[in-house]
Amino acid sequence: MAATADNIYDEIEIEDMTYDATLQIYHYPCPCGDRFEISLDDLREGETDIGVCPSCSLQIRVIYEIEDLPRSKEAGPEGQKGAGTVMSEQQIEQLAEEKRRAGGFPFVEAEVLALDAEAERDGARKLKVMDGR
Repeated sequence: MAATADNIYDEIEIEDMTYDATLQIYHYPCPCGDRFEISLDDLREGETDIGVCPSCSLQIRVIYEIEDLPRSKEAGPEGQKGAGTVMSEQQIEQLAEEKRRAGGFPFVEAEVLALDAEAERDGARKLKVMDGR
């Protein structure tokens, strides 16, 4: 999907994002409750600087310097690529989805507190916060 000014939610510094070394993706909380994602390879290869949310139409523009990105897991001591696991985009997405389902959706503390206050006013149960470990 091509990025347009209409669906760019924000510009985010890469330092404010969380890096998942296993999946080699950066992610950042989305207001819909899911999270924006962008792969390390896309950033490194200059393919895109747009992080997408798989659950809604919002996108973010990632602000970064290529030299600040982590080295590839496959890079050897001289930066040469060695043997590694090659996965299709579908396999990577499946792993990401499994991890999201296992760990729940990330919420920032302020969102959880606001939702809990609303639940209390409405007589509903508070959110169950899952520890991602």
